[in-house]
Amino acid sequence: MLKAASCLKIMILCLLLNNFQNQLCSQSIVSQNKNDNYLKRLSVKDSLWEVYNNPTNSDTNRIKTLQRILWTYMSTKPDTSFILAKQELILTQLTKHKVLEGRALIDVGAALQTIGNFDEALVYYLKAIKIFENENNKRGLGAVCNNIGLLHQNQANYPEALKYYLRSLHTSEEIGDKLVEGKALTNIGALYYFQKEYDKATNYYEKGILINKEIKNKSAEALCYSNLGIIYKYKLNFKKALEYYLMSLNIRAEIGDKSGVAACYINIGGNFQDQKKYEEALQYYLKAIATSKEIGKKPEMCVSYLNLSVLCNELLNYKNAVRYSDSALKIAKEMGDINNERLGYEILSNIYARSKNFEEAYNYQIKFKKLTDSIYNADNSKQLGDLKTQYEVDKKATELKLTSEAEKKVSETKLNQEKTLRYFLFGGLILVLAAGITFLNQRNKQKKLSEQLQLINEELKKINDSKTKLFSIIGHDIKSPMASIQGYTELIADNSISFTETEIKEFAKTMNLSVKNLNAMLDNILLWALNESKQLKTQFNVLSINDVITSCIGLLAVNSLKKNIKVVYTSNVVQNIESDKNILTTVIRNILSNAIKFSQHDSEIKINSKIENHQLVISISDSGVGMNAAQIDNVLKHQKQESTLGTANEKGNGLGLFLCNEFMLKLEGDFLIESEPGNGTTVILKLNITNFS
Repeated sequence: MLKAASCLKIMILCLLLNNFQNQLCSQSIVSQNKNDNYLKRLSVKDSLWEVYNNPTNSDTNRIKTLQRILWTYMSTKPDTSFILAKQELILTQLTKHKVLEGRALIDVGAALQTIGNFDEALVYYLKAIKIFENENNKRGLGAVCNNIGLLHQNQANYPEALKYYLRSLHTSEEIGDKLVEGKALTNIGALYYFQKEYDKATNYYEKGILINKEIKNKSAEALCYSNLGIIYKYKLNFKKALEYYLMSLNIRAEIGDKSGVAACYINIGGNFQDQKKYEEALQYYLKAIATSKEIGKKPEMCVSYLNLSVLCNELLNYKNAVRYSDSALKIAKEMGDINNERLGYEILSNIYARSKNFEEAYNYQIKFKKLTDSIYNADNSKQLGDLKTQYEVDKKATELKLTSEAEKKVSETKLNQEKTLRYFLFGGLILVLAAGITFLNQRNKQKKLSEQLQLINEELKKINDSKTKLFSIIGHDIKSPMASIQGYTELIADNSISFTETEIKEFAKTMNLSVKNLNAMLDNILLWALNESKQLKTQFNVLSINDVITSCIGLLAVNSLKKNIKVVYTSNVVQNIESDKNILTTVIRNILSNAIKFSQHDSEIKINSKIENHQLVISISDSGVGMNAAQIDNVLKHQKQESTLGTANEKGNGLGLFLCNEFMLKLEGDFLIESEPGNGTTVILKLNITNFS
């Protein structure tokens, strides 16, 4: 029950955040035509091309028409928009109309930004800024600053994004450009939302609503209401969230925005689903699917099917839950949407697990993990690309600076030569001073170089120590389970020995246990290596602590059943928390695994979670062999333990509690151990209550 609830919450969170970001993007990239009514539908394109190709039209009209045409392709065919924008730029340069050239530069940058080529987009935007500043065109300046803000936001450079958004806001306020002012307010609200500063985000959205009402921009007004609804939902104020969702829905219905109507239905359904009002949630999801089908909007259809699948799973209607997930997966694959495809696999794994079809649950869990790994690798590649982009931008700026400094030095050299000719008598003194300055500079440089080398040597020593430790772990701890697997497979492969079916099953069980231990060991080693190399980043999301603990108990059920150990979990915690799910799961799983390993057969392990002194306190207690003071001290001082055998001769890698202590620091929590040899062990985790959602 708890696991399904967790999946449901993650599912709805993913939907709302994706919908929120998609809406923001539609408000962010702008061009600068005074009417700002470019996005004509396909039926209008032919007539626009006729206007553009009419030889009697002036160059200015043809440029503006081409601009309208390229923006009809911007969201669906950005590559086509880029080609047309480059053509627009050439035309403006031929006419030598600087303001139109600046607008064309914005269009080229917007197309590149939509494609995802941020570094080139920034180059074009900066050229546009220079033109608008020279021409004192504040309307164009407000628009391009808004786009640069979005560009930095996409790269998670929030301080730079805020700087440009505020410049766009102040410029548009100065000249009374309400349209760009409304967009800037919306984007600043989004920026604060992403940084979880919900009160500031709410303030800017409310200002945006007032501006959009004033200029009768119904679509933007509805967008602000939807975003406010999302914020109040995250605050668990479902009543207020519903009010804003309904206001957005009414406006979108009024203006005929069926795509927006479908999104509102999904958000309202999620709002009811979080309150466990399943009947109301079901009705809104079905409305969302019907509306999405009517207009052919696959993303909304996919998300609605996923939510319906989670809902049916919660109601134990497994047949419909599988049917809805299959529909969602089919759409996700058609769109190439790997995030929702991954989510579909996770939901199906959970459905089959709850319906006791463990083979199918395992198959879908494997698919989920494979896709998760591919997304993780893609994110790493993107981060490297962003770093490369930033490097190229900095490199270009440095080159410009060095060129300027070189020209300046040439000028200074000529001036010095003239002065030398005039003041020949003072030449000796100048040479002495120059020699002294050079000596001091060289001395300072040598000192700095020596300090840098010392820092590099220290860093290299740390890296070498980590490498030695990693090889030690691999050589000592991976060899044993691999040898076990190799031995059993060689016995089975030996045709000279006959085994009964029972013996082969026992071999398979033993090898399966070795593989599981090896897998858990590799997970721990990978996380430790990432942490040592400072590449492990925390990603805080809303989660249920009950779901996390229940999941860990399920993962280790085979281990506990083998020793007939009863794991009892009690909790009075109903709130969700914000934490890193992967790291917290790793911590609890390792502690529970340790407790099972060192507990006697037919014993009991107690897990409890509660709120105490404004903290979430999780305790895991066993009545096993316990630990001495030296062992506890080593763990708390972040020193790796030597692996010891469990009460049933289980093997480990010595990283369990060592990792837990390291990772609790990542989560800004406390890690405590209470134990005596022969009297069991209690491990206590504490997380600040300020992290509660």
